[in-house]
Amino acid sequence: YTPTAAEVASGSVTFEFQTNDPAGACPQDRDTMTVFYNPTPNAVATPSNQVVCSGNPITTIALSGMVPGTTFNWTRNNTGPVTGIPASGSGNISGTLVNTTNDTITVFFTITPTANGCPGAPISASIR
Repeated sequence: YTPTAAEVASGSVTFEFQTNDPAGACPQDRDTMTVFYNPTPNAVATPSNQVVCSGNPITTIALSGMVPGTTFNWTRNNTGPVTGIPASGSGNISGTLVNTTNDTITVFFTITPTANGCPGAPISASIR
């Protein structure tokens, strides 16, 4: 059994099993095993991409997901030529990026959701 992000609560599944004595000489024992699980969190970035001129504030990238209590950690690339927002952080992403070159540079944020100790699949958001 694999819970999905749509199943937003922790839970458990109990399996009952019975030993099989092919000769029938011994009584068959029954036993149970309970497996506890937490759902895998997901992440949604809104907006997931935007175009902003250097030195202007970005539209805050709001991070959300289906599993209550999910935290969102992020990192970004191009930290040398583009300044203004840290290389990593947590929660929503906001601030002002400054391109220190004459080239058009796209900054990608990689966002990883975590809930109940379980990491979800990373997503990305971009600013050009």
